[in-house]
Amino acid sequence: MGYLDALIANTYRTDSKGRRVLVPFGRRGKAYVVPPERAQGFLNSLRWMYGVSMVLILASPFVFGLLIMWTAVVPLVIVVSAARFWLFTRGLELADEVPKLNRADAIDRAVGAMGARTIAAICIAAALLVMICGTLLARGVRSVALWMLMAYFAVVAVLYAVRWRQARN
Repeated sequence: MGYLDALIANTYRTDSKGRRVLVPFGRRGKAYVVPPERAQGFLNSLRWMYGVSMVLILASPFVFGLLIMWTAVVPLVIVVSAARFWLFTRGLELADEVPKLNRADAIDRAVGAMGARTIAAICIAAALLVMICGTLLARGVRSVALWMLMAYFAVVAVLYAVRWRQARN
């Protein structure tokens, strides 16, 4: 269980015939019937791909700068992700339907995949970052970016606190 599991929790669904279906691009995309022997391998490769993508996107502004991140790294991540889905779905049977998944069910699946510990860790880390930003502001550092960061982390802390409560119930 973890953050990456929550990102891919809604990618696999079950159709009305009870088959495992891959829905890579949400309700507006196509759905593909996945043989059980290929499902776990693809989930593992998705976890790996999303992890590497996250590290690349988060590290690239510090290593290359924002311009390179937006003009090279982000488009590269998008192209590689689309190519990965295309390669995997190339020989798969198209499903007759795209299984419906409402917002509440999608959130429940993501919360279940993430687990209470991961949600708690993100909530606590965001709250600590709010306190760090507040401390810097109290010491006289004046920056609009610092106010924005503090507001962002406060929203993240509140949202994950709500999810933490949901995961405990």
